[in-house]
Amino acid sequence: VQQLSAAAVQLADRCGGVLPANSTLRKELPVLLSDDQANELYKEGMQHLEIYGYLNSLSAAQAGVRGHGVLNRALWLLLPKHHHFMHMLEDARTSKINPSWCTLLCAESYIGQMGRLARTCHRASLHLRSLQRYKLLLALHFAKVEL
Repeated sequence: VQQLSAAAVQLADRCGGVLPANSTLRKELPVLLSDDQANELYKEGMQHLEIYGYLNSLSAAQAGVRGHGVLNRALWLLLPKHHHFMHMLEDARTSKINPSWCTLLCAESYIGQMGRLARTCHRASLHLRSLQRYKLLLALHFAKVEL
């Protein structure tokens, strides 16, 4: 089994820590950002993407030299969400609007929630039952009832 270098392990640890910190920062910031807040959000997010991109190129180089079965090969795949995240950071820096208030990730969350609801419904009544259950979840949410 191939051993990762200490530098790669440190970078992986840093990469894994920057993204949650950026998410926490977005939750703490107001809807309208100051110049400093927008730049800090951009800088932290881009730091994650740059480290992730470097780890991707490092793993690709190792896979090219050693072939399949390399330990680090499939850990750092570039995903479409990374591209969206980059645009979200750039938009937040220029518009000064906190992306937590106006991002497509909210729509993805809704789609995931509807998918989980739909899996619990019979195929014959899927449309009706999934909408009824979603309305019930909304009512519970606005009544602030914990499940």
